[in-house]
Amino acid sequence: MTQELAGLQLQIELFKKLNETPFQPELETSIFDPLVSVKPTDEEHTYIMNIVACIPEGTSLKPSVAIQSAIALSAENKVHLKYNGLSRIPTDIGTTNYEGKVICRNFEIVYDCEDSSPSNYEFYLIVVKYTVLNTIYAINAEAVILFDQNVDPELSRGTVTTAKKTK
Repeated sequence: MTQELAGLQLQIELFKKLNETPFQPELETSIFDPLVSVKPTDEEHTYIMNIVACIPEGTSLKPSVAIQSAIALSAENKVHLKYNGLSRIPTDIGTTNYEGKVICRNFEIVYDCEDSSPSNYEFYLIVVKYTVLNTIYAINAEAVILFDQNVDPELSRGTVTTAKKTK
């Protein structure tokens, strides 16, 4: 699947469930934030984003839920990747620009889980290739921020990562 969203061309390379049986966390803390790594490819302004997301079992996205600026990750349309553009995020990542804030490409994994305290989770590997179509914006982002966005906001969470610099 390929789609253009807000100056990026996104291509879903892989959306795969990693565990055979649902994961049942024993801790009473929030479940894992999505993990993300980003690396540049040999193509100019093109990156591979690897995501591991922990999504409640049986998640669905109701057809009535309008997700703007998003691409479906599977044919079933139960999980989407949303792109929110560039954001300035205060973080401990070292930067000399923007008054201690890092310019991030802002993504969300969007789904709908009606259970406010689900007990079973599934891990998914999501690989996305993205190309920045407007080169003016290609140099501005220093990192990627990824949120796990349940339509129910109580279960939403996120993480920030930077792309590995190449020579």
